[in-house]
Amino acid sequence: MKKRLLSFAMITAFAFTMHAQTITDTVSIGTGYTDQVWYNLDSGTETSVNGSSWDLGFQINGFSAAILANTAYGAEVYKYPNGDTGNWTNLDTAGINSWTPWHNPSTTWGQGAFNMGKDASNFSDLGWGNYNFITHHVIADSLFVWKTATGVIYKVWIQSLISGSYNFLVADYNGTNVNTVALAKSNFSGKNFGYYSIAQDSVLDLEPASNSWELTFSKYIEDLGIPYSVSGIRINAGIEAVQVYPINNTTTYDSAAIHTYSSEINTIGHDWKRYNFGTSSYDIEDSTVYFVKIDSVTYWKLVMKGFGGYSNGNFIFEKTKINTITGLFEDKTKQNGSFMVYPNPSLDRNISLVADLPESIKAVQLNVLNISGQLVKSEQLQINNSFDVLSIQLDNLKSGMYFLQLNHESGSISRRLILK
Repeated sequence: MKKRLLSFAMITAFAFTMHAQTITDTVSIGTGYTDQVWYNLDSGTETSVNGSSWDLGFQINGFSAAILANTAYGAEVYKYPNGDTGNWTNLDTAGINSWTPWHNPSTTWGQGAFNMGKDASNFSDLGWGNYNFITHHVIADSLFVWKTATGVIYKVWIQSLISGSYNFLVADYNGTNVNTVALAKSNFSGKNFGYYSIAQDSVLDLEPASNSWELTFSKYIEDLGIPYSVSGIRINAGIEAVQVYPINNTTTYDSAAIHTYSSEINTIGHDWKRYNFGTSSYDIEDSTVYFVKIDSVTYWKLVMKGFGGYSNGNFIFEKTKINTITGLFEDKTKQNGSFMVYPNPSLDRNISLVADLPESIKAVQLNVLNISGQLVKSEQLQINNSFDVLSIQLDNLKSGMYFLQLNHESGSISRRLILK
């Protein structure tokens, strides 16, 4: 149903950049970089855990069944090169020092170290196992060896992902002390990953809900010619960021909407700092601004100001919230058009869309997808005039992150939506 809630004058009044106060904040990952911290830009809320408290991370939402390996603190994971799952009982670690360890890709949450052996041309191959299109099960075809930072060796068999449960075995490399584990996705609703500690034989619920943070501060592995443990900042799945350099005046620069954004999670990363051996401290790359894109009208500007290094693990930065809907106007000549959604986040599930589409477009299909890419609502909408306000009810949807797609005869555009 269509409602004309905003006059043109009111919409025009929105078409400027609005700033909140610039805030200087510090997030610490502790002396020796011991912690991982998830951070909410709006509230400054931090969720902190011991970074080495988990070994394996299992993807809860998504199609790739990603399994992370926490190798940033010295552990190593290997795909067993001398056999497959039929060799569980006679797995041999002879020659392990010549094997190549695998690490999580630094650019995505959608792949982990256990997925690195996948055949990119084979959609059913997930690296640690194969997806069956009939049963919708993932069945393992590989064994893995886990070597702790202190040299203790375990063997790992990720057996299956069936009916929302990861099933796996962990044992001493000689086959003793076998732990049979089931990690149910349903126990981690609204999270990106569920975690497991090998040493403690414990399934762990560590991270906050995926719709409650944008940045995580921690150690992770970056490919610097060789895999190297770095301390840096990564963004959440479903949001984007960009590095802008060089900027003459980082204090006043606020042109967030004009840049091309990336979903690579290490866009902010670690290399905004550089160790100065002369001063025994870190120099911060100047003339650099980072923007984090929350949705089509909301951005956060970040300027890194300091890094405390090993002694305290302090990340010091300035953050400024920028609200802008200039994109509605500057993209008018583009084929796909644009739209904004408000309120976003939404509490009562009654949202409104303001679309700026090519004049020839009279009908659009609105698709609502969850974070896993599944279609949860679809609706046909009629467009008579640019900047018409469309009211949409989403009462039946749970809290979480969603993506709104407007499909029309000339193209498709999408926006991120948070339901609280």
